[in-house]
Amino acid sequence: MRSDTLGADAPVSYSTPAFLSVPMMVILLVLGGVAVAGGLLGKAMGRLLAVLAGLGLAAVAVLLLVQNIAEVQWLNGSRSAMALLGGLGLGLLAVGLTPRDERPIEEER
Repeated sequence: MRSDTLGADAPVSYSTPAFLSVPMMVILLVLGGVAVAGGLLGKAMGRLLAVLAGLGLAAVAVLLLVQNIAEVQWLNGSRSAMALLGGLGLGLLAVGLTPRDERPIEEER
């Protein structure tokens, strides 16, 4: 028995999932890098970068939704990619837009 057939008569062919297409990977890497930069910068500029990354991811998720409804593939993304990007985008928006108390914490005596 050959190892590439896994006991079947025909070789097994593997295909990458649609959410791992090149455009999806580029979008995730670029906007993920913006979000990480925002986390490293902190304060106002970091929050702005996190919100921008969240808006970008949410916008791509909406674009994927429109693609799936219209049955076209500009970004070659699936409904799984839409859910992934939408969840990440909404999470970043929630973190970036949550009000924070910027006063230093006083030590209790």
